[in-house]
Amino acid sequence: MAIAKRLAEDDPDNAGWQRDLSVSHEEIGNVLVAQGDLPGALQSHRAAMAIAKRLAEDDPDNAGWLRDLSVSHNKIGDVLVAQGDLPGALQSHRAAMAIAKRLAEDDPDNAGWQRDYAVSLSRLAGFPDGGFRWSDVADAWGQIEARGFLAPTDQPALEDARRRADAEGE
Repeated sequence: MAIAKRLAEDDPDNAGWQRDLSVSHEEIGNVLVAQGDLPGALQSHRAAMAIAKRLAEDDPDNAGWLRDLSVSHNKIGDVLVAQGDLPGALQSHRAAMAIAKRLAEDDPDNAGWQRDYAVSLSRLAGFPDGGFRWSDVADAWGQIEARGFLAPTDQPALEDARRRADAEGE
């Protein structure tokens, strides 16, 4: 972290160094979540998001910067869920979804963007007022599967979404 911070400070116009610092904050946030330090994790994820947001604003057509911003929103949303701040979490997950949807629509052949969209849908389907149902999530994963983009590690997510969609319809 110290090296990434020094490099980013020494060359603030170097987007690569800035991203590396953002990723360092994100990874520290992940560790803090695992250790149960949710306030510290939230602080780290917010630091990562501030950098990701700046990069995305400086280069709004860079899909990589946009994805990083979407991931930051989801990480913050996950911490807020764990802290019991459901309105804040919903707001963060909606922001992530907006970016994921844009990326998926802009590049329908990018399996990663399609997966990110399905994951964002699943986060929102978990909220009573999230605006999406599990059937929406199952449809998104099903489209990924139909296009041959479904990774074996994502098969459980597809099955879970279908199971929840079936239960939702009962």
